[in-house]
Amino acid sequence: MKVAAVIAWAPFDPQEPVRRIDLLVETLSDLAVRPRFEEIWYMSDVEEPFTREAVVTRAAELFDHDSRTAASFVVRLADAAARTGDTELSEAVLDEAWRLLVLRPSAAPALLPVAGRLLEWLFGEALRALARIGTLTPATRAALRTVRGFDGRLAQERNYEAFLQDEELRAAIEYLLALP
Repeated sequence: MKVAAVIAWAPFDPQEPVRRIDLLVETLSDLAVRPRFEEIWYMSDVEEPFTREAVVTRAAELFDHDSRTAASFVVRLADAAARTGDTELSEAVLDEAWRLLVLRPSAAPALLPVAGRLLEWLFGEALRALARIGTLTPATRAALRTVRGFDGRLAQERNYEAFLQDEELRAAIEYLLALP
């Protein structure tokens, strides 16, 4: 209910979500609380209850006026999802990262590494397959160059298998960028 109070108060005080960002991240990333959202989160004009992931979207929109805080919110939720292995939250955070990148391209330095890690964790096998069959447009080449320029690990885990996955992804990127 505390998350509902923050969301309800935000139209009257847009800084309230900024002040309560710790509460939002903590509650939205708590696996024990996740099922409660569908039990208690209803709106009069919506037939179905809200999932926690839908509430993540609502909460993220509260930071649209402050791109730095919006990026911080997404990064913190991604970190929390990684710590707990919460796939559903990771998918919601990835959606919010892309939405924020579209709204605020200036957030790219903070969000692209997070999006890369989430993409690898959630869709790594599919990305590797697409890297072998996709069409190379100028936008695709630009995205590949951006990922290639990222110095950190792309894989979520920090083990030998993740190291190999990173090397596979980087090799696929080099292969694609070398194509005419």
